[in-house]
Amino acid sequence: MRPRDQAKIEKIRRCALELLVLEGFDGFSMQKLAKAAGVSPATLYIYFKDKEDLIFQLWQEQVTAWSELQLAGFVPEAPFEAELWRQWNNRVLFFQQHPLEWQFVQQVRHSPLHEKHMGRMPAALAEIAMTYVLEAIKRGELTDFGLGPSVHENFPRDLYWSLAYGPLYSMLRWVPDRSKPLHESPAQVDGLLIEKAFACVIKGLRP
Repeated sequence: MRPRDQAKIEKIRRCALELLVLEGFDGFSMQKLAKAAGVSPATLYIYFKDKEDLIFQLWQEQVTAWSELQLAGFVPEAPFEAELWRQWNNRVLFFQQHPLEWQFVQQVRHSPLHEKHMGRMPAALAEIAMTYVLEAIKRGELTDFGLGPSVHENFPRDLYWSLAYGPLYSMLRWVPDRSKPLHESPAQVDGLLIEKAFACVIKGLRP
């Protein structure tokens, strides 16, 4: 069996991320990737079954890395407000340090591929986060969304995610050049604005 050329694989994956972000899923092709990476199309199929498999592998790598980042600093005993603020800061940091990966992850999240492959993603972060949120409701730090005792069985995940993180994601979408610090963005999305938005989110999520 031919030994894996890790440098070649990394180059292919980097080129794939760049092309996917630049041209989208519809404009991306294995032929374009082969040309950009300087390899033959046949070489790509040594590592990936097809275009969808390549996208899924890239997505799995990014989600796994993201989950590890979040769990590394997680403190189960932390107050809800402190933990949510940590989550916001981690997202901003990832956004600034890995702009290409951030854009790619958002593309997948808003595509049919996300729903198709969600069940194959690492579940540790989602399970831990849900346990933590429900404990925050028990402690009286987070609204039960009017559901009372049934909140544990009928927790509105999509509503919670939209309220807890939606404002941050919306602001970050307005930053056109993700390679620059937020304070240099013409969209004027800076740390102070993020703090103000976070204060509004916490106010809305309190009981």
